[in-house]
Amino acid sequence: MRNAATAFAAIYGREEAIKHGFNMDIHRLQQSEQSELEAFALAGGYNISNFNKGLMSQMMADPSDTTNDCYSTTEDCNAEIMVLADFAEYTLGGFDVATFTEMFKIMNIKLM
Repeated sequence: MRNAATAFAAIYGREEAIKHGFNMDIHRLQQSEQSELEAFALAGGYNISNFNKGLMSQMMADPSDTTNDCYSTTEDCNAEIMVLADFAEYTLGGFDVATFTEMFKIMNIKLM
């Protein structure tokens, strides 16, 4: 989950990423071995997470309030989006429709 953890930390910060179960003890100067498809999926997940964060913050009475349930639920959903977009963590080591479907169901539950 190295890629998802880094992207989630870029959106919410390192402390929030650790709180959501991402391992942040990874050395940052590692050479990337991801394919173009993996990089595209991760960039898409990052953009969807940012869009979701912005959309949900505008529905709150105080968009700067990070202590309410809506904000924490959005964080949970965005963590699942980033895990969904990280193909390196799938069961077979690449994109797998069954794993994607299972993780998509989890992400939809958190989205509710």
